[in-house]
Amino acid sequence: MKKLLYLLMVLTVIGCSKDDDSNPTTGTPTATAATDISSSTFLAKWNSVSNATEYELQVATETSFANPVVTQTNLSGPTAVTQLNGNTEYFYRVSATNLNQNPSGYSNIISVITLPDAPVAIAGSDITQSSFQANWEAVTGVTEYVLYVSQDNFTSSPPEYVSGYDGITVNGTSHMVSGLDSNSFYYFRLESKVGTRISEPSNSEMIQTL
Repeated sequence: MKKLLYLLMVLTVIGCSKDDDSNPTTGTPTATAATDISSSTFLAKWNSVSNATEYELQVATETSFANPVVTQTNLSGPTAVTQLNGNTEYFYRVSATNLNQNPSGYSNIISVITLPDAPVAIAGSDITQSSFQANWEAVTGVTEYVLYVSQDNFTSSPPEYVSGYDGITVNGTSHMVSGLDSNSFYYFRLESKVGTRISEPSNSEMIQTL
């Protein structure tokens, strides 16, 4: 009888050990800085966790995550977050599971601010033999822009900028460009600027001086 009880105890311990091995506790991942940031996307990244088979990503505009704007599950690694608003601060955190069991706690929180939206350049005006007015549409939340002017439509690398217009900070929605040659073609484009964050370039607009 004692031998039978001992055997049952051994089998129970072995069974529990197998269960524990098949579903080990999942460690908590560590979120790392986002990359590939644009006005509407970023790449959320984190360190992989031993025993984790999938991850859940939450993105929100507040650190409480009361109303996540994105929740993605069954992820295997760094993931692109898309369809975001420009010039907006987002927060993300990650949790891990093992075969959708034993979920970990959430990681640390990472803050990322999307780039401002690119402006839209519109037709130049007030054209003379040596100048023209560059015009563009305002971008919400942006007060500074970076203006570029070239004669090759920015096709060379690096572009051949007109002297004095190789990325000057301007305000408003127009700027006079001067010191040009007569009867010549010029192209201008802009970027939105918020602090050190610069948008993608706008479209380019062509003008011909008189």
